Amino acid sequence: MKNIIVIVPSLSPTGPIKGAIGLVNGLDELGVSVTLISLKKGPGSNCKISKNVNIFELGCNSNLSIIYMLYKIKKIVNKYEDSKNIAIISQGFSADLVNLLLRVSCKKIASIRGDLKINYSLTYGYLGEILANLHYFILKYFDANFALNEEMKMKLIKNKDDKVEIIPNFLNEIDYENISKVTNLSPKKNIIFVGSICERKQPFLLLKTVKKLLKKGLNINLIFIGDGPLKDNLISEVKETDNENIKILGFKKSPINYVAKSDILVLPSLSEGTPRAVMEALYIGVPCVMRNLSTNDALVVNGINGCLFNHDSELEDAIIKCLKISDDLRKENNLLSKQFSQEYCCNETLRYLRNL
Repeated sequence: MKNIIVIVPSLSPTGPIKGAIGLVNGLDELGVSVTLISLKKGPGSNCKISKNVNIFELGCNSNLSIIYMLYKIKKIVNKYEDSKNIAIISQGFSADLVNLLLRVSCKKIASIRGDLKINYSLTYGYLGEILANLHYFILKYFDANFALNEEMKMKLIKNKDDKVEIIPNFLNEIDYENISKVTNLSPKKNIIFVGSICERKQPFLLLKTVKKLLKKGLNINLIFIGDGPLKDNLISEVKETDNENIKILGFKKSPINYVAKSDILVLPSLSEGTPRAVMEALYIGVPCVMRNLSTNDALVVNGINGCLFNHDSELEDAIIKCLKISDDLRKENNLLSKQFSQEYCCNETLRYLRNL
């Protein structure tokens, strides 16, 4: 496969978009001609993109502009001499829909970033389940789909989609070249949460647990980084707590700089694909606490580079154990498994596309 086009909803500083940029950069390193297309105008990804990657931001800020999107992308595809030697990878519902509707002879692949039914339902309520079913329905008509892990693959196969390949999530590693964790020699330990302030990510569970630990006399700080629909509620509850050890910093362009100063990262989400916040933390040597679901055990090996918990009541012990692990791993700089490396995942992507 000589040419690969990647379509995303918009260039924004979210995990899925950063993953797409990691893909285009990694493929570029392998000598592939890569084009990145953003359907809507976004605030920017805050990621480094190779100068060799062709970037088109269509700037369509309404889904009613789908005909214009199709027209513009078809013009881009037609610039290539052999459209049969082009693969188009899309990510996100709007990008997948546009990819499917394109009347071109390219190979079409959708990259699925999580459990659609759980994610959409937690975000949009009852409407989310309808949207998830529609998304699953259109995926059947792609030449192939990429899943982040085995569990996601099995759900796609159950959906009568038999062309599924596992491509793990990975980082745009060039973004972390000059970042390393800061060794904390203070007796006060720093705990950080990075993610959307929403029900799925369970920030209130973490707040409740840390309040218990503080009452028991643990010398800890808790920092929340992120925005979301429940941010105001979280701010109100933290104000009621009236504890200077708990802070909400809101959205930050480069949360990794705060993670680097933390002892552990805690992400107690009810559902995840392969969370980028955890990958980033592990990549710079910061151990993590996660719920034991999906394939989180591939990222966090319990007791080695972090801790897993099954029930809400176990989060307290998991945090205490992970803080001890952090002390033991003070000199370690990379706790992320090689199966999540950019080079490995991009090579696997290219291998699959060439055999498709």
